[in-house]
Amino acid sequence: MKSFKFEKRDCDCCGSRNIEELSSYSVKTRTLSEIYLWKVRNVICRSCGFAFVSPVPGNDMLKQYYGDSFELSQVNYSIEKRISLIRKYMEGRNSSFLEIGGNNSSAFLKELSKYFRKICTMEINQSCTSVFRNAGDVPASSIDMASAYFVLEHITRPKDFLLSYRKILKDGGILIVEIPNLYIYPQNPAGIFQCEHVNHFSPVTLCRMAASCGYEMLEVGQNGCSRAFGFVAVLRKAAIRKSSKPDPVEYMFGKACMLEGYESVIRLEKNMISARKSILSMSKKGRPVIIWGANWICLRLLNNFRIPDNAVVIDRDLKKKDYFSGISVRLPEDAISQIRKSSFFIINTRYYADEIVSWIAKHAKRKLQKSEYCVLDYY
Repeated sequence: MKSFKFEKRDCDCCGSRNIEELSSYSVKTRTLSEIYLWKVRNVICRSCGFAFVSPVPGNDMLKQYYGDSFELSQVNYSIEKRISLIRKYMEGRNSSFLEIGGNNSSAFLKELSKYFRKICTMEINQSCTSVFRNAGDVPASSIDMASAYFVLEHITRPKDFLLSYRKILKDGGILIVEIPNLYIYPQNPAGIFQCEHVNHFSPVTLCRMAASCGYEMLEVGQNGCSRAFGFVAVLRKAAIRKSSKPDPVEYMFGKACMLEGYESVIRLEKNMISARKSILSMSKKGRPVIIWGANWICLRLLNNFRIPDNAVVIDRDLKKKDYFSGISVRLPEDAISQIRKSSFFIINTRYYADEIVSWIAKHAKRKLQKSEYCVLDYY
């Protein structure tokens, strides 16, 4: 298991060192070849209200981490919403487009190719095909429009990120950003749940940081975002402006949203305790259990928990067969017999829960009743 080397961090939005700790915890995550230990300390700037993680993992180790991450196997966002907003701001068919951190986005890029002459990708994950691996590879002033969909929350120096990609945009070029929305953490704490998220932006703090990096915000909203837990902002390359004055209201409201969102994470931990008890109870009775989804939630579920012989872990991604040390992960089609016999199912994703239940009905010829499964997720 690898532990990150952590670096001190002040507020990237306004530069203040006046920060307040809101929550802290440790958690393990899995890449293709390693298990990593994260130590997360969420803080908020008392001056401007920007919430972030401090200290943060060093950039070199983070590059190793993301370079060894799993490739996305399914589309979990709305391609239609992304294309609709892009078409609203594109200049014409001869324009160039750069997707930053797209992972596996072939379906999206295929649709995008109808509208742009040149499409490039920038992705550090080595299991994904990409034209560029970092911003320095992209020629200056060469891109008409770029996108960073759910990327900025992972960047330990977001101001440097925005400045770097400003250089590659043509004058008046557009950067579309989607990011988890701090304001909805109390209803959907997806952004605060993931330890990889080292920034917690609101529309206000993103606008302030973007302005100080030479962007003008043309549009911001929730409904146009391709994922339900985020917001989308359209930024245009412009003159660099100084940061605005301290904002006590943003600090107070941001703090409340962070703390209320963290309460949802605590509720998930309690649900995991209940799920572990169900696994052990079934084990004593000799009844099989299916744990569906080798992911973050499953890692937390099985952390310091000895999985009994009656439990089988299933995932549709073949690359996750060795996701856990000492626990094999099976493909669902290879576990049809166990699926048919299982007394209880633990499904580690709400987003795909209905799809999984439908798969079981179709392929295992079994219609699950609600009393026969539980769903673990942060919302």
